[in-house]
Order: sequence, then C-alpha cells, then structure tokens
Amino acid sequence: MATFGPKIPPANDEDYKEIQGGRPERTDKGNLTTYTHNYPGGEGMRVTSHINHGTVTISTSRGDREFPVDEVRAFHGEPCEKSSRNVGGDGYDRSGERK
Repeated sequence: MATFGPKIPPANDEDYKEIQGGRPERTDKGNLTTYTHNYPGGEGMRVTSHINHGTVTISTSRGDREFPVDEVRAFHGEPCEKSSRNVGGDGYDRSGERK
C-alpha cells in the first residue's frame, strides 16, 4: 500500500504513556496475539486479535505519531468490550493486572 504525504514517526514509550498510561505487553501464540495492558490505568486488560488492524496517527505533545491500532486501548479493547457488555456479554479478562 502506498503512503502519501510526510512520514509520521512511530510512537515510543513516552507517547504511549501520554495517551493511555503506557505500552501494552505483546505475546504471540500461533496466529493469535494478546495485548496485556499492564500499566497505570490499564487494569491488566487482556485483548486478543488474530488480525493486524493497521495503524492510526494520534497527535501528542511531541507532534503526530503513528501507533498500531491493536496497541491503543481506545481503538482495540474498550469499543469491543462496550459492545459485548451492551448485548449481555462479558468484558475482557483482567487477570494480567499486576498486584
């Protein structure tokens, strides 16, 4: 896929901390990826995915940064959890929370 316009720098740990409290831990097992949100405010939420959802550009105090959608809780985690609960389902597992 061709990209047009200026190259957006990838997000670093500072950027993750600014937008959501930290970067999730990623674990791959076969074709299933688990993101565990073990940082302040992440609640240990474990979000799984079998596909790559691409990237998103988010403005931070250091300028625009490119984030993988799957690592940003506001895009991959919270919306799916809310939809599930609205139809009577359960939320995501929080067993990854650090004690």
